[in-house]
Amino acid sequence: MPLYDYECDACGSKTEEFGHMADPPLDKCPICGKLKLRRLIGCPALHTDTSYIAGIGTLQDQFDNEGELMRVVNAAKKNGYTPKATDIYEPGMANKCGDPAAFVPHTDPKTHIRRVCEKRDVTCHGAVEVKRKGK
Repeated sequence: MPLYDYECDACGSKTEEFGHMADPPLDKCPICGKLKLRRLIGCPALHTDTSYIAGIGTLQDQFDNEGELMRVVNAAKKNGYTPKATDIYEPGMANKCGDPAAFVPHTDPKTHIRRVCEKRDVTCHGAVEVKRKGK
């Protein structure tokens, strides 16, 4: 289950919450109670290839049930990508279910994530070091 970052536009508090990929984003701030909570979108912070893939496992290991795995794999195939068993699925990088960009190769995850961030003009932190254009 992915971990999502949230920030409240009312009180400025930041929080992390686990949620299923199919769940809608939270909107109520756990601190002030206002409906101003906003999910932050970004790429994961990476330090080394080894630390990124350690403990993640294969695609099969990442999903609690076979049905959810097949839903994501079938969506990727409809989007023109056939996932490899050694891929790592990073839902925080997916614009939609099965987004081919969210399938990170285990052999060079930093390069893949850097390319996706640069293409989308998204800031990445950690060893990837991609800054938004013009900022």
